[in-house]
Amino acid sequence: MIWSVLAGGAGLLATWIAMTRLAQRPSEVQPVVSWVLGLAGLAPSWLIALVGLLGASPLGRRPEQAVPIVAWLVSSAAALLGLFLSDAAFRRLRDSGRDHRPGAYWLVGLMAFFTAWAIALLGLVAKAMSR
Repeated sequence: MIWSVLAGGAGLLATWIAMTRLAQRPSEVQPVVSWVLGLAGLAPSWLIALVGLLGASPLGRRPEQAVPIVAWLVSSAAALLGLFLSDAAFRRLRDSGRDHRPGAYWLVGLMAFFTAWAIALLGLVAKAMSR
């Protein structure tokens, strides 16, 4: 779990720096790149947490020991749903006709994996407590 949190912090910092440097050179692709940087900010940390939830089958175990498997499934579904919703929000922002800061697109991309990451981290906590 600690590696996931460290990767999340490093990802947020690295993509924020990249996004602010990108903002100094406005271009047509800037909204797309800012959004993709937001996606990349938490995707590795979510994957680390998701792999941490993998383990033996929940069959024949106590119900509280099945929580990591349920968290793995729910986190995966949340990531997929988050990507769809983030893409829709990105397109709506881009097509609104208003000039948005790159940070807005970055946050929309970041939110795609935030819920899934939080669910995976809660699953890791439950896994650690059930031992």
